[in-house]
Amino acid sequence: MATLVKSERQILRAVQQHLLTQKQRAGAIYQQLSTVGILYHPESADPNLNLVTPHRGVAWTRQEDLAQAFQLLSNHQRHARMQYIEGLFPIAYTRQLELLGLQAETSTPIWVYMPILGPFPEEEIPYGQVLNQDALLADFHIKVMDSEQGTGIWLHTFRSAVYGVELPPTNRLELETLRNAQRQGYVKLLLGYWHDTPIIATKIVTNQVSAEIVEPVVLSEWAKLGYEEAMIAHAVKLSQLEHDVLYILGTPQDQPDLYLRLGFVHLTEQLTFCRN
Repeated sequence: MATLVKSERQILRAVQQHLLTQKQRAGAIYQQLSTVGILYHPESADPNLNLVTPHRGVAWTRQEDLAQAFQLLSNHQRHARMQYIEGLFPIAYTRQLELLGLQAETSTPIWVYMPILGPFPEEEIPYGQVLNQDALLADFHIKVMDSEQGTGIWLHTFRSAVYGVELPPTNRLELETLRNAQRQGYVKLLLGYWHDTPIIATKIVTNQVSAEIVEPVVLSEWAKLGYEEAMIAHAVKLSQLEHDVLYILGTPQDQPDLYLRLGFVHLTEQLTFCRN
């Protein structure tokens, strides 16, 4: 991966802090151990909440620190994992982890909103920026769901789209988790309607200068008809009012160029390594 400039590294530092904060909001406890940080959730074995990260500002990890951190996770019956943002570390860092006996487990793209501002020829459709995609679809509108009833509708639509089947009403715990995040002001739930029918959902999760736009999920019969672009465009416009860094994790399998078309740049990867 190409070396990033200072401004890009500053963006990734904001993303790094945002991702850590989200884990802590979910109940993970962060403990620093010299060159590493340890995240541990006392009640959940979710791999994303139980792992080791390089401590902020370090470019190298001591073998003794990593071994001790992994042992602490093992003491809590948690699998040993190391997670970091590739663009914030030298190429040799990955090699160091491999020499320590770790192997790559997952690689998640980080897309950052860096639009192409033109100029564009009059006859050319602009590519690489958010314009009015959210206003081009007939009989389609987007609402911010902030009531208990609206949150329930959003959650039902989101889960039905993710699993590809109509699901029964959501349980109270899931609903209350979202309502708590809304009350604390760091989550906005967006629901897209065709006429009066909810068909697509996404959410914006914020932290200081940054905002993560979660990949929109759409009911299968409405997929790839422009509703995904419309939701992302609307989310970008909302997020830009208060946040400087907008990002999305992952890549839609059926539309690999979706984020690129809307002005997002694949800046780097979030890498997860595990012990052999």
